[in-house]
Amino acid sequence: MVLATNYIEINIIVKNRVVYILRHSCNVTLYKFFYFIVILLSLNHNALSNDNGHYLLSISGCLSCHAGQDNQELTGGKTIKSDYGDFIVPNITINNPTEDKKRAFIQALKSGKHQKYHILYPAFPYDYYSRLTDKDIHDMWEALIQYPYHDVQQSNHTLSFPFSIRLGVYLWKWLYFPSVLSLNVNDNALWQRGAYLAQTAMHCGACHAPRNIIGGQDFDDNGFVDLTGGKGEEGKKIIAITPEALLEKDYTIDDMVFFLETGLTPEGDSVGRDMAHIIEDMTSKLTSEDMQALSYYLLHGHKKF
Repeated sequence: MVLATNYIEINIIVKNRVVYILRHSCNVTLYKFFYFIVILLSLNHNALSNDNGHYLLSISGCLSCHAGQDNQELTGGKTIKSDYGDFIVPNITINNPTEDKKRAFIQALKSGKHQKYHILYPAFPYDYYSRLTDKDIHDMWEALIQYPYHDVQQSNHTLSFPFSIRLGVYLWKWLYFPSVLSLNVNDNALWQRGAYLAQTAMHCGACHAPRNIIGGQDFDDNGFVDLTGGKGEEGKKIIAITPEALLEKDYTIDDMVFFLETGLTPEGDSVGRDMAHIIEDMTSKLTSEDMQALSYYLLHGHKKF
């Protein structure tokens, strides 16, 4: 069991333990009733509406990564530690939305470009977001501009040389970007939806796939990256979530769905701090249909297609 270090983690672990005990001690009908009550009580009272744009802002990590302080949503400020230095998450609230600003937003997601800096560091995972459909990006913009603007300036990144030279990102882009995602390798609609979620909005590979010395990843000819494990902040190992790795731990589709909802493994263990926040802020917000699709894709992968 991972030791909780703050109130949020304690809340997540206690909620998950209650769900686990109910799951293994009650009949199915009674479990479903109590599980519904636990989830209902844990819902954020400021929950977003279910339209596609707000949904995507949530499951793609925008709301959690750019969360500000003092109820100033999307104003950023979080520090992301890496081998290259510290990245500071920016304020993405929009002042007086215009068509030019919408084009800039689309350009950031599709091309990794910024009006001020000209090029964005791939700590912002536009190598994954760039494969989102035009409609999904449009919907995200429409949802984003519904949030109030806050005039909050964040500090600059603190990166070591030579990564502090932003022009070096052009080399990274030339080598690794863009990667076009082809879902036609499998005509199963459930697999296609799961693959789309994992390889675009939810950017699973950003953490669960290895990177080389300059942060590059090996996307195959169809735009897929193997989820064989990566390295997190302070060099922490991030586990593999390939079909082989999950099946070795006896995951089934139902187990995977349960994990995405609660953060509990088939053995009843809770995930660590970073993944606990991913569960709380992203995967638990998936619709039941998308949980099924993502689970199906993770347990089947893309290698045999």
